[in-house]
Amino acid sequence: MLHKTKGIVLKSFAYGDSSLIVKIFTRERGLQSFILPGMKSRKKNKQNALYQGLNILELIIYQKGENQLNYIREAKLHTLYHMIPQDIKKTSILFFLNELLYYSIPEEKNTVLFDFIESKLRMLDETNANLNEFHLVFLKDYLRYLGIAPNANHSARQAFFNMQSGQFEMVQSHELLDQQNSLLIAQWLNQEKLRRFSLTERQFVLDILLQFCHIHIPGFREMKSHKILHTVLS
Repeated sequence: MLHKTKGIVLKSFAYGDSSLIVKIFTRERGLQSFILPGMKSRKKNKQNALYQGLNILELIIYQKGENQLNYIREAKLHTLYHMIPQDIKKTSILFFLNELLYYSIPEEKNTVLFDFIESKLRMLDETNANLNEFHLVFLKDYLRYLGIAPNANHSARQAFFNMQSGQFEMVQSHELLDQQNSLLIAQWLNQEKLRRFSLTERQFVLDILLQFCHIHIPGFREMKSHKILHTVLS
């Protein structure tokens, strides 16, 4: 059965001698896997470029059934990135977002989540603003869309962030999350306008949020791209 939908490419990898398998988060069908026969031939190099990570595509797909590899009848770019390929910071952020989404995106259809991701990718390409906190803002908002965002309930009594419960509590539960570092997490969650976060503080917040993802997202793997991103942003 044929369906028309937008999709965000998450990953492509070789299958057999000449084919590719592509994982795409589609707006209308959720996370889908597609087999692309013969895509490793030289004649199809331009088509291969369509399936680079986080490209936003317009698709006509043929869906065979549950738990089966599907086919793409037609694919074309929906959004052409103009600035990302020319900006090392934007490219590094894109790689980070790609790895994050590949390890964590839910399989179910979620048009609200799709629209959020699409809008953030467009913003990354178009913005001229400071990019040092873009990935952190994305991650904080993304956790909210997944329904697992930390509770910003910090107070003088509840001064210690607990990664297991996702909220601030009266007793310290993690060696790194003392009162001072917990306050830093609270300030980030509340996005205080007058608070300027240093490179070291941003890196600490990111490390804690990625540990939080390991705890609360089944199958979340250890990421590598944030180390490269840290080097580029520094």
